[in-house]
Amino acid sequence: MGHLWQLLMSLIFVTVVFVIPIASTVATLVGIATQSRRPARISDALWPIVAGALLAVIYLAFAEHNLGAGTSNGVILLGLLACVIVAVAMEILRFAWQQNGIRTRLSVVGMSGMMLLLTLMQPAYFAAREAARASQCKGNFGQLKHAMNSYLYSEGQLPEQSTGTPPHSWRIALLPHLDSKALFESYDFQSAWNAEENIPTAKLRRGIYTCPTMPLQQNDELKITGYSIPLSPQGLYQPDAPVREFENFPKGVSHTALLIEACGERIPWTEPRDVLIGASPTVLVLKNGRTQVMNTLSTYHPSGATVVTADGSVKRFAPETSPEILKAFFDASAPPETADSF
Repeated sequence: MGHLWQLLMSLIFVTVVFVIPIASTVATLVGIATQSRRPARISDALWPIVAGALLAVIYLAFAEHNLGAGTSNGVILLGLLACVIVAVAMEILRFAWQQNGIRTRLSVVGMSGMMLLLTLMQPAYFAAREAARASQCKGNFGQLKHAMNSYLYSEGQLPEQSTGTPPHSWRIALLPHLDSKALFESYDFQSAWNAEENIPTAKLRRGIYTCPTMPLQQNDELKITGYSIPLSPQGLYQPDAPVREFENFPKGVSHTALLIEACGERIPWTEPRDVLIGASPTVLVLKNGRTQVMNTLSTYHPSGATVVTADGSVKRFAPETSPEILKAFFDASAPPETADSF
């Protein structure tokens, strides 16, 4: 439902901001160029309707994927407002060319109403877009947890954070359980993750390992993952140690972190590296697509970072969550703390 609402709002944006002003303006210019005294018809501007729609889709897609998630909303807003201002100016010139004062005033009123409509629609559009992204991010974590369960049932334990010599990531080990057996078999386990033989795999974008708020990368870049295993001395996964058994957790699997959101670590998805939780972890909301932060939770979602517990529950920690609560959450021997859940 969130994706449908997002699509609907995008189509309204395209129609209001691009198609109507461009079609109206170009239709008038066509009429002037042909020195026709008849009113411009919509048929005169059939091609600008298509061109305007394509331009709007390209613009929104560029702003959506190539700019930092924290800044893209503002950039999109400025870009759309600039388009409206240009459209208003052209509409005023059009009616002024026709030397009709009443029609000029009507144009100003109509375009002002369009701008007001655009302004009123912005919160709903951005809220729907973020809701759709959060839902997709939650779905990614759910699929990863199911894949880990499948690995547990087939291998008798959860995947190690890294295995082999040279070491390879748990993300590679999960591929057969994510319907990617062919990709798993094409990976060269005799070579390092960043060896020439494995670079093509590292450049493949795996949506299951990518937070939908992360900016789109170039084809020749190593693809960054936003999801990580939390490494902590008292956690399920400990630095340089085998994965612990569930029965060794006094407070139970429902209060033990299994996966976290850490977009700011900028870890290539095939690299056998994960987040070492620091002494005072926090939740950072990233404002730029290239920002790098270490040893903590980091996200592009304004509402906070996602955490999956060992029982499959998906929780979200808000940016204002205290380091004490976060530290206790990653300590299996500490008493359980509460967090806002989806």
